[in-house]
Parts: sequence; structure tokens; C-alpha cells
Amino acid sequence: MSSIRTNRPSPFKDSSSITDIESGFPSHSKRLLEKAREIWARKAATASSIAIVVLLVVGVSFFRLVTTWSWSQSLLFAISTATSVGYGHIHTPRTTLFQLFLSLYILVGFALLALVAAQLYQYFTLDDTNETADTKRPIDRSSPTNPTRSKHSEIFGLWEGEIKKAFRQTHHERALSVGFPLFLVFIIGTIVIGTAEQWSFHEALYFAVVSSTSVGYGDFTPKTPLGIWVTCIWLPCSILFMSISMGTMAQWYLKDWRYRTSIVRFVENYAGGPHVLPTVLLFAGALLIGQIEEWTLLESVYFAVVSSCTVGYGDFHPSTTIGMVLTIIWLPCSILSISVYMSVVARLFLRLTSQINEELDNFIRRRSTRIVSACGGVIVVALPLLNTLLTGALLVGHAERWSFLESIYFALVSSFTIGYGDYHPRTTLGMVFTCAWLPCNLVFTSVYMGSIARWYLSLSSKKIQRIEDQLRRHGSEESETEKAISSP
Repeated sequence: MSSIRTNRPSPFKDSSSITDIESGFPSHSKRLLEKAREIWARKAATASSIAIVVLLVVGVSFFRLVTTWSWSQSLLFAISTATSVGYGHIHTPRTTLFQLFLSLYILVGFALLALVAAQLYQYFTLDDTNETADTKRPIDRSSPTNPTRSKHSEIFGLWEGEIKKAFRQTHHERALSVGFPLFLVFIIGTIVIGTAEQWSFHEALYFAVVSSTSVGYGDFTPKTPLGIWVTCIWLPCSILFMSISMGTMAQWYLKDWRYRTSIVRFVENYAGGPHVLPTVLLFAGALLIGQIEEWTLLESVYFAVVSSCTVGYGDFHPSTTIGMVLTIIWLPCSILSISVYMSVVARLFLRLTSQINEELDNFIRRRSTRIVSACGGVIVVALPLLNTLLTGALLVGHAERWSFLESIYFALVSSFTIGYGDYHPRTTLGMVFTCAWLPCNLVFTSVYMGSIARWYLSLSSKKIQRIEDQLRRHGSEESETEKAISSP
């Protein structure tokens, strides 16, 4: 490999897209790289599938042993928990053994889910990225800061063990920086909310774990005014730190710099995003739905917070037709806006101080796709999501004898991992359909939300570039004016 590296700069000079690497490779090296990716993807998928099966078998067996649930009920409970839905329709035992096991099951399940999500993203986006690489690659390849050249060198640095060295240097530091705030948020929520609700310590900790992982069965929910208000403040923070922790686990699995810098670019493009829109959507939708459902102001705010954070305990949910229709419209907008807002807050914990400006500039220069093409990509991704959404609504709704509106409401609420529990399968056939449909639909939902984020990045990067060009022209005009005035 040394003969190839002689004409390349040292590694880790830039952090461009991985697709720009392959343009500098000879065809043989490119085929080897693709083959290695294929082999690794196959091994990782096999290991993940085995781990998922083992987790489900252990969970279902335990649930079947300590409860009176049937096998189908135990399987539905295990899958809905692992996929962060948690309908809450099944009464969970309040024994210490069950709560401790379920807390561990949730943590392990979500760690595994984060790894699988990273694998799916890497697998499904690779082909599309390779196809569009030629249209987005810069023409000038002689620049020392060229993304292709530096990325070409970076991949050789990975082969020589640079990533392994960096992983050893940052592993414990990143674990401490992310784990300590999460632990602190857990303790605060456990003590304050548990004291307000007069729960035992393990009950309060169980509530904190279930809520922070966006499951929310509804078996433990705050009922006092103090507990509700503290939850409204504490819940977004706990969801934020849990999301960062899951993202860090995925980064450790990938052990590659390019994914870390991708997250930084994602956060950086939202740094100047709107801060008012999430709040307006959150409270306007809550007040409108709360007015229809005849809730108090506190109950409406509580419903908005737990729903937008994808928890949905199930103690408050719309029951009228108008409330359902408004919820169907309000939920996607509110969750998407809250995600943008949380990305702005997460910037404080994820940014790399010495690389942000350079990576943001490189990202903007690479974004040459038109908005129309980006919208087309969103539509293409939305078609499979719409197909699975309608399929689940029709199959489960038919098995449960729901109306079309009720079936769509159930499918949409489940797709966004809310799961109020007001509609859930009760028949054996409905449980089977849900167990098969729910994991697939959640995959398409995640991909669809990612495509919307990429569309927003494309739009915002063009606006930032336009403003940057205007400022540069303005500075040049001022400089020329000063020179003209000072000249004799």
C-alpha cells in the first residue's frame, strides 16, 4: 500500500463524505473495499439477528414465567418494548424482580437497537450515495484541502490502526462525558419525582428508565401537580441525554471518524435554526386538543410534552373524532420540530471546537443538489412508509374491527413510537399482525424522518452559502472603497 500513499497527504486532514474516498482508488482497490464492506455487513447482520432472537427469547420466556400472559401477549409485550412503543395495555407486575429485569431488558434492547439502526443506515444509504457521488464531487483535485485526497489518506490511516489508537484515547473520556450527565439526570428524576409521588426507590428508578427510553407503559405516571410539573421539565432533558448516549454507542460500534463528523455537520446546520416554532407548535396543538378534550391547562401541557418526546404514557389521549384528526396532523409536525430544537441543544455536547467551521464550510460546498431533487428523494422514501402504514392499519384494523379513522390513528401513533394504549390489538390475529408489521414500519419511519432532515440540511446550506457570499461581496466592496479613498 505504500506505493499508493506516496502521492497522498497525511491522514485525518479532512472529514468529507466517505463516497469521495472511492474516486481516488484504482478499480481493483475499489472492488476490494466494496467486497470487504459486503462481508462485514453480512457478519454484522448475522450477529445482530442472533442477538435480537436471543433477547426476544429471554424476554418472552421470562414474561411467560412470571406472569399469566399467553405466548402471543408476551411476544407482543417484548417487541413493543424493544421498539420503544410500549402500549401499556397489559398490566405489568409490580414486583421488584420484574421491574429490575425489565429495566435491564430495556437498556440492553435499546443498545442493540442503536447498533442495528447504524447498520441499516450504513447498508441502505451506501448504494444511493455511490450513485450520486460523481455529481457532487469537486472538479479541482489539486487543492491540498481537497476532500477526496484527504479522505483517501484517511482510509489508509484507518487500515494502519489510527482509528484503533484514537478509540483507545477517547473511549473512556467519551463514556464519562456522556454517561455522567445521563446518570445525574436519572438520579434527579428518580429522587424528585419519586418523592413527589411517594414511590419506593426501585419504583422511581423504573419510572425514570422507562420514561427516558421513550417506552412509557403507563403503569407508573405522575399524578400530583408537583410530579407533573417536574416531569414536564425533567422529561425532555432525560430524553436528550439518552439520545446522545445511544448515538455514542453507535459511534463506538462503527469506530470510524466519518460518522462522528456527520453528526457534527447535522447539528451545525441546525445551529441557526428556528427556536420559536417548536414551542408554538407544542403549546398551540396542546391547547387546541386540550380544549376539545376538556382538559385543564396543566393536563394539556403534560400531554404535549410526553407526546412530543415520543413517550405517551396513555393516561391522556384524544377520545373524540376531531381530537384524533388534530392529533394525526399535529404529531408529525410537533415531533419533527422538537427534534430540530433538541439538535440545537445537543450542539453544546457534540461539537468539536477546532473542526466545526472547516467541516461546515466543506459540507456547504458539497451540497449542490437542487431542492427539487431533495424533495423527490423525500417522496420516494415516503412511498414505502405510506405503504406499510396503510398495510398495518388495514390488517390490524380489520382484525380488531376498527373503523378506518381509528385504524389510521393507531398506525400513525404507533409509527412515531407514541403508543398511548387507547387502541391496541386484543385478538390473537391482531397481535400477530402487529408483531410482524411494527418493526418494519418503524424502520421506514426512521428513514423517512432522516430524509426530511437531509432536505432541511440541503435547504439551509444553500441559504447559509448565499448569506456567506453576500457578506464576502460586501467586504470586498468596502475594501475597494477604502483603497480608492486612500489613493492620491
